[in-house]
Amino acid sequence: MPGKPWKDGPEAWQEHFVQLLQCRYKHTQLQVVPDTYGGDYGIEAFARDGSAYQCYAANEPISGPDLYKKQRGKITSDIRKLQRHSKGLAGILGPTILNRWVFAVPRWDNKELLKHAEAKAVEVRSWALQYIAPDFCIHIVTEDDFAVEREQLVVAGVSSLRVEPDQPEQSAFIQFEESHDEWMRNLDTKVNKLTRSLPGTDALALRRQFMLHYLEGQNVLAKLHSEYPDLYEAARRTKTDRERSLATECMLSTLEPTGALQKHLVEFREALRTQFRSLDPGTCDLLVWEAVSDWLLRCPLNFQ
Repeated sequence: MPGKPWKDGPEAWQEHFVQLLQCRYKHTQLQVVPDTYGGDYGIEAFARDGSAYQCYAANEPISGPDLYKKQRGKITSDIRKLQRHSKGLAGILGPTILNRWVFAVPRWDNKELLKHAEAKAVEVRSWALQYIAPDFCIHIVTEDDFAVEREQLVVAGVSSLRVEPDQPEQSAFIQFEESHDEWMRNLDTKVNKLTRSLPGTDALALRRQFMLHYLEGQNVLAKLHSEYPDLYEAARRTKTDRERSLATECMLSTLEPTGALQKHLVEFREALRTQFRSLDPGTCDLLVWEAVSDWLLRCPLNFQ
């Protein structure tokens, strides 16, 4: 399925995608079309290379068939505006000839939408309008087609980044335990020290939580590596820099286990938030707990 669900609503999607366009094009090459008076003429923005962009985000959650129906209807209704508002479009486009109309959606999953788009493109070409190129076509895109621009927005702090981890199956816990005997012995030792200073805490439940944090965090890191490689590398460096002095700090610490754990949680969270101000707090916490769980498993984080 190209793209992924967008949960922040249609207006936020339009704003986000226009920001992606502003990253891709120089300011003299992109023109945003306000829809305050008389609508948007079927385009949110156009570029001087002949690309017109229209955004659409269905309210989530939505089933596949309903999503296709709404997207198909949106293409049909908005493409007609290219003819209905011919005088207005000619006035704002100037010398620009549109050779493509780009339908920007968070996700789509039915190839029938491509057939419908091509049928509508044939219809537009038949109008023989002065600002429509003979080879006019319709493209369907998601933000995945703007991966470089998406990362630029996040790094610049313009766009907030939230990464949802895939929930690990029970088999993932079993496989992890079986393939990391030494790490699990390390974790058991630390958990026993923590639970001795926290009467009534279930050691097995706490052990499970640290494993969950590690597996979820690894999943988030994998997604960052795939979709935001520069951000991933910066997060990896931040974790490595913190780890360099961790073992020494633990040997010199006079704090009891729970106090030491809280100290390192707070310090690493602050380091991440300082460097990545656009990182969603929930995603930041996932990375913090992954790091702490990793350090508990491998032993850079130890308790005297």
